[in-house]
Amino acid sequence: MSKKLLLDILESINTLVINNIRHKKYNFNFFQNFLLSPVNFRRINMQERRLSMKYVIIVVPLRKSKGVHQVVYPMDGNKDIEYEKPVRCPINGILAKTLKPGEQVKVIYIMAVGKTSNCRENKDLFIQELEEINADIGAKLEYDTIEFDFNATKQTYNKLLLDLADKIEHDSEIFADITYGHKTEVLSLLCAFSYVEEFHETVVERIYYGKMEFIDNRPVYPKIFDITSLYHLIKLIGSMGNSSEESARKTLNKFFAL
Repeated sequence: MSKKLLLDILESINTLVINNIRHKKYNFNFFQNFLLSPVNFRRINMQERRLSMKYVIIVVPLRKSKGVHQVVYPMDGNKDIEYEKPVRCPINGILAKTLKPGEQVKVIYIMAVGKTSNCRENKDLFIQELEEINADIGAKLEYDTIEFDFNATKQTYNKLLLDLADKIEHDSEIFADITYGHKTEVLSLLCAFSYVEEFHETVVERIYYGKMEFIDNRPVYPKIFDITSLYHLIKLIGSMGNSSEESARKTLNKFFAL
């Protein structure tokens, strides 16, 4: 997120703050948790900080590898990071356009394991693809994994959250690809991102989703979407506290107009 966009978002909630004061709804949780959040100030000063590590978080598909198609993914929005070659893992194409020689990057693969899981095979294919891309770039890549049982239980997703938090260094940045994540897995990852932002002085820079449709089992209409704004929207709504619904709706309208 750019400095200008962050400042625009902060400015867009002025109406909410003013109405809180006018109606004597002194929602100090709102000020503390959003306006005065260290996470927001870290984003604003992002370009002035020296980051310890860049993390790329990738959800690995459960399906058989033959169902993980290599396609050219057009970008919705930023064409500067659009990759012209087919890839299995959408964010690999983005990394092809954004990795720098000598840059230190740790890639963490999120894998659900079970009797029908093909995550390990797909992870190997993703790594092979990224290594081929990086051969002409020369970034310093490290690889790690987080494995969890493919069960929608509280214990399973507590493990995912805490395992990820243990692997993320303080004062770092995160890029994520949730294309192949199942429902509860994605929700747990968003919780984990919020946790490390709050307590590890980490910034979630981008969250990507690769969309694809199928006609007669052929992949068609692929596209990569930057859904980072959805993550920020969740945090914004959580910061509204005791504000009136009218003020909250005005704030949301301003957010969506950005």
